[in-house]
Amino acid sequence: MIGILVIGFFILIIGLILHFLPKKIKAFHEPRIKILERQLPGLNCGKCGHTTCYAYAKQIVENDDPTLCPYTEIIPENKEN
Repeated sequence: MIGILVIGFFILIIGLILHFLPKKIKAFHEPRIKILERQLPGLNCGKCGHTTCYAYAKQIVENDDPTLCPYTEIIPENKEN
């Protein structure tokens, strides 16, 4: 009986973690990262200072300089509109 309660408790905790974790991690739900990543060449060369094009796209969304990639030209969104 106690074993069933312990297992039920752990299932409840894991369920709560899986429910609230994606809401805390914004990057998984940020479609602009994937859009920007598709605009980048995908070479993962590191010349922009980031290890991958995905990491660079993520930093652009978080207000990094969008002109660091020497292989492409990304026009930043107008944040005032």
